[in-house]
Amino acid sequence: MRGCLSVLCCGALRPSEAGDRSTRAFFMEENLQDPNYTILSVPLKELPVTETFLLRSKLMGFSNLGEIVCADLRVVSGLEDYSERWYFELISLLERNGLIHLISR
Repeated sequence: MRGCLSVLCCGALRPSEAGDRSTRAFFMEENLQDPNYTILSVPLKELPVTETFLLRSKLMGFSNLGEIVCADLRVVSGLEDYSERWYFELISLLERNGLIHLISR
């Protein structure tokens, strides 16, 4: 499981491609059985996040956490709509759901 996620997160796919194809397929298979990973495919608008986080995520092309954790956060940090507040909210959300390891590399 982790190996497959690592391949997606290495930047082989852009966030929009990951969301449209591989991310959904990956998370809709055996990983949805793990309660911690289920949240990765839930639309951001259904998660307990601020309106600012939703707006910035949408402007950067993300619709769920799976797309975000699969993106190269070094590239994301250079996007116009990125902010440290957005990043800290992402970290907080991942920590609360036991998924912080997905971006701790």
